[in-house]
Amino acid sequence: VLMSVGPGDASRLLRSTDGGNTWSTVLTNAEPEGFFDGMAFRRDGRTGMLFGDPVGGRFEIYRSSDAGATWKRLPPQQRPKSEEGEHGFAASGTGIVFRGRNIWIATGGSVARVLHSQDFGRTWQACDTPIRCGNESSGIFSIDVIDGTTAVAIGGNYAEPELDRDNVATSIDGGKTWLALPAVRMPHKACVQSLGGGRVIACGRTGVAFSADAGRMWTTISGDSYYTLAVDRSSGTGFLAGKDGHVARFELLVTEE
Repeated sequence: VLMSVGPGDASRLLRSTDGGNTWSTVLTNAEPEGFFDGMAFRRDGRTGMLFGDPVGGRFEIYRSSDAGATWKRLPPQQRPKSEEGEHGFAASGTGIVFRGRNIWIATGGSVARVLHSQDFGRTWQACDTPIRCGNESSGIFSIDVIDGTTAVAIGGNYAEPELDRDNVATSIDGGKTWLALPAVRMPHKACVQSLGGGRVIACGRTGVAFSADAGRMWTTISGDSYYTLAVDRSSGTGFLAGKDGHVARFELLVTEE
């Protein structure tokens, strides 16, 4: 399942059942003000959630229960309210996490919040974060939940990517409260993903960074520019993707005590 983003019907989902040889459009955004931001599937591979920018004061939320073949827009009362000037970022497609019955959605713009549902999207709690915000180009760009209680949020201001403070926050209570990391000097990043064992990797136009302690300390490991990444823990293989078809592959090293 692929997501195309843009205003109105430029936001759509395409699905292939033959390894990418042929594709069919399974969802088109019918709202002129709409803009898809990200989607995530539960580990069963069948249940998916998609979120988009607010329409009429509420974030757009869609659910699929058949591996992305069909999508149902949640009713207004089950879609979280937005603040004035709040929106999502589609830069990496990783502003949403879906685990069990829990959903986390990252926002930016006028505020930088994490919207959390513990009941499959029926009700939502909004949690403030210390991530840089206040204009349309800043906020949380990506979020990942490491072990159910530990989470990392990352972002910044893509219009001023060299600003390197207030771009990372962590949580140790499942995303209910978020801690600032004043000692961390991290320029803007667009994607963060857990590698397991407390290891975390992040990428953006400003390079690739690695943390071995769930996001509290970071080391730059590459100056190359990438916008998104994905990791297959079972095989230990990961991929990064950037501008003009720039793709890199990496392998996770397994160390023995």
